[in-house]
Amino acid sequence: MDETNNKIPNNENNNPSGKNGVFLNSKIEILPTEKDAEISETQKNENEENDLKKKELILNYKKKSATQRLQEKVTPEEQIQRPITKSDIIPIEKNTPEDKVKEWKEKEVKTLRTYRDDVANILKSQKTSLSKIVVSEKEKRPYRDNKIGEEGLSKKIPLGFMIIIIIVLFSLIAGFVGNYYINKKNNAGITEIIIPSFIFSDYQKELFLNNLNKKSIIEDIIAEIDLTSIPLGQIIQLFLTIEDSTGQFVVEKADGSKLLLTTEVFLNLLETKSLSPLKRSLRPDFVFGLHSALGNNPFLIFKVKSYENAFAGMLTWEKTMFDELSFLFQRRDSKIDRYKNDFQDLIISNKDVRVLLNNEGKIEFVYAFINRETLVVANNETTLKELFKRLLNADLERKD
Repeated sequence: MDETNNKIPNNENNNPSGKNGVFLNSKIEILPTEKDAEISETQKNENEENDLKKKELILNYKKKSATQRLQEKVTPEEQIQRPITKSDIIPIEKNTPEDKVKEWKEKEVKTLRTYRDDVANILKSQKTSLSKIVVSEKEKRPYRDNKIGEEGLSKKIPLGFMIIIIIVLFSLIAGFVGNYYINKKNNAGITEIIIPSFIFSDYQKELFLNNLNKKSIIEDIIAEIDLTSIPLGQIIQLFLTIEDSTGQFVVEKADGSKLLLTTEVFLNLLETKSLSPLKRSLRPDFVFGLHSALGNNPFLIFKVKSYENAFAGMLTWEKTMFDELSFLFQRRDSKIDRYKNDFQDLIISNKDVRVLLNNEGKIEFVYAFINRETLVVANNETTLKELFKRLLNADLERKD
């Protein structure tokens, strides 16, 4: 703006105060010139351009990543206030993690060799055919498989561990073999006696006779009968054993050197008056047991060698049989007059039996030949029928 236009003429006519050109209580109106209007328009355009640049910088700043933002030295507002230099421009990294993975995969694919490539190279470099290569590979395969198997086994199981396993196995085998020969030497000359079992028994139990006299045997048997408790309808076999002084025999299911009591020894220890022909007609093994039916009911089963001699001997023994075996077979509620009642024939389960009835007409004592090889002695009809049934089943099983 021209300075002359801004000056105010200093004359006294225009100076109301009249002192040194100072105007008091006056208003001066300055009108804009054309040059002032151009300057104002230019400044307005510059302000608009600055606003656009500011908005563009803020938008670009928001689009940048967090890493790029941290690397920025100035904010968008500061960049607006000063010009952008080369130092403010941050180069974009080309080797990002994604680019490195992609580059590594490309290298891996380039360096990957295949069997097809190897064959193609061999066919190019050497004078050979595809069939010869196949034959050569087949010849190498067994050796390669064996080698791989051996290497895999050696890697899986360390050598030291294998040695320990071999030593332990060798020790166990040596111990078993040594124990076998020691037991064989100790058991040399020892015979095991098998418990006779003519019928199926629900239970088996040893009854050891320590003192071999009639009184002690009767007491031991009666005590065992009183102490035994089994379910109703079941049978327990009591196998009688005595001590073996020779040490050459053992009984099945019994401890120590023992012998099974035989038929003849059993009858002799009870001091029975049975005739020698009867004793010789019976086999050595017999079964003594209890049947649970309104109490423990004893029974005896003998195996017969000669039916005719056994039958005749039993008829002769009837005179004293019940008296000699009453300690075993006579019930506590027995009502029998031995001098008035004698043995008589009876049919039970289609079998001929010899019975001794009490004063009420009930069976007090009974014996029967189930067949020509088996003799049964009992003290009631229920026990006799149960023995019939089990003996018949045992015979059927042996025949099968």
